[in-house]
Amino acid sequence: MKKIFYGLFLVLFGIVLSCKQEIQTTDGNTSHKDRVIAFLDNYYHSAYTFGRKKTTVVDNKPLVVREILLSDKNHKGYVATPLGKDKILYFADINYSTSNIYIVDNTTGHTDRFHFNPRNPATGNVARPEQMQNFDFFDNLNNSNTEGRKFFGKECFVDIRPNSCLRYCYYYVFWILVYTYDPEPCN
Repeated sequence: MKKIFYGLFLVLFGIVLSCKQEIQTTDGNTSHKDRVIAFLDNYYHSAYTFGRKKTTVVDNKPLVVREILLSDKNHKGYVATPLGKDKILYFADINYSTSNIYIVDNTTGHTDRFHFNPRNPATGNVARPEQMQNFDFFDNLNNSNTEGRKFFGKECFVDIRPNSCLRYCYYYVFWILVYTYDPEPCN
């Protein structure tokens, strides 16, 4: 009886060990992709597909920005990942009908939701309401418009004048200014 029990134990131990190695191998090859897909599946509770993609360079590192298409044509998402990896660095969900944007910056842990009115990168002018339906972040993603702009996130400047000091903050999504915070007094 001891020999049967001992033999069964060795067989089960071998199966568990081989399964563990298979899981580690599979996880090593797909874990980054699973994180992107898991995030999108959790965020979008309806079907989505990937649209266009474009490679750009930020701080001398290549990033891939992918468009996320939804059934509502006035609603899109964008995700930025390091080249060759499917780990989300930046995510933006844009509802063009309401001009609302939800952003996730995994490099800083910052998330925010606000009403946006982006500026045209070529002219610097604020998009008019009738232009919002045609404004496309993906079309405006361009390395040539990066001078003095942040790729993604909040950037603040201090304006010091005699007897006053104001702090101005802006939020950028793929080099496009999407939100201007009200000026605050310097601390």
